[in-house]
Amino acid sequence: MNSTGILGSKLLLAVVASGALLTGTLFGITQTGVISPEIQQAAAQGTPAATPVNEPQKVDLDGVTVSFELTPKEVHAVDLVNMNIKITDTASGAPLSHVDWAIIVKDPSGREVYKTSTSHSHMGIESFSYAFMHPGKNTVQVQVASLGPKMMGMDVPKEAQTRVFKSGDPMKSPEVDQTFFFGTRSHDFVVNVGSPGGVKTISTDMGKKVELSLSTNPETVIAGQPTTLILDVKDATTGKHIMHPDALMTVRQGSFILTKSAPAGSPMMPMNGAYHGHTGQMALTVVFPTTGFYIIDIDTNSLPVSDVQYGHAGARFKVLVTEEDAGSAGSSKAASATTATTTAPNQVAILGQAAPYFGPQSLTVKAGTTVTFTNSDFVVHTATGTDAAPGNVAPAPNDTFDTGILGHGESKQIKFDKAGTYNYFCMIHPQMRGTVTVTG
Repeated sequence: MNSTGILGSKLLLAVVASGALLTGTLFGITQTGVISPEIQQAAAQGTPAATPVNEPQKVDLDGVTVSFELTPKEVHAVDLVNMNIKITDTASGAPLSHVDWAIIVKDPSGREVYKTSTSHSHMGIESFSYAFMHPGKNTVQVQVASLGPKMMGMDVPKEAQTRVFKSGDPMKSPEVDQTFFFGTRSHDFVVNVGSPGGVKTISTDMGKKVELSLSTNPETVIAGQPTTLILDVKDATTGKHIMHPDALMTVRQGSFILTKSAPAGSPMMPMNGAYHGHTGQMALTVVFPTTGFYIIDIDTNSLPVSDVQYGHAGARFKVLVTEEDAGSAGSSKAASATTATTTAPNQVAILGQAAPYFGPQSLTVKAGTTVTFTNSDFVVHTATGTDAAPGNVAPAPNDTFDTGILGHGESKQIKFDKAGTYNYFCMIHPQMRGTVTVTG
């Protein structure tokens, strides 16, 4: 039997400020257990962060150069970002003084969410801060206009005319710098915005550095629609997931608490239940009832079986919940699609640790059929052949087939050449059982 990997896309995103506690009904939470070194090594490779990076942009517009730079380059919805826009003479590279600016920001749906036509720069720099509210491809439309020689039928004073500012001296410029009446130029700059947050690195009391990140699926969170929060716990030094962390969580908006973990009861480890990530990843699906900002406080801790002993690491995340509109309608559909248990022929969806685990849990195909296993859950799983019967609580892998570690959206194709019954399980979560029956 041969197998071919098909890589799907992964979503990851992140944190905002340090904090404590969080809660909820988590999918992908398991009791503490020991995972084989092979599984640990594969899972620890982790998921590369899908944080959008916006490199500086520059455009030459018929003698005028406009450059556009964001700080920070990694832009997340809700966070304040500095936009630094410069206008220069293309030929000399010198700034252009006394320029009028019209700036429009459009969200991914094309809706204008910021607009000003009364900005002005004296030294060729227009800099301001703005919080992009919607993940996705945003647009910043920039129009520049020179001043002079006339305005309202009168001469523009020489001190206010657009000039090639080579002198660098505002007092001398009217006498020594050449005017440049270029008229108007415009350009649209693209800003790629990720979900609210940003990776947070915490230095713990045990001298370790832990990276906490939170992502949402879908990226645009809609009130009344299911949203999955994915928490990743990593060693900040190696970038690998930390095995077997616990997490306490609270999701709230003002005084309203949507979900909250029970108190730990012990400084060593939570004694009243906690979220747990065998491979350093945990997921929680909730429905936010109203729009606005929600605060997610998280307190994680390592356990004696964790491969990195770091003690405690906490962080606070923000999630912006919006109303559904034309720009986000597809996102809500994506959320509901992830929970579907029906699949196309010869497809098996890995659903997670709640029964029936796989969809379908029992599949019958003809010899020579290729079956595609796709992880629809938000934590990693495998589909691994075993000789153990479905009721066996301690299945062991055999050499019939193995998808390997599959992250969310990833797939593996397995070809079943011979007739027979193939039992399989998830090596990380052995209670997850399924069967493929192959007929002659």
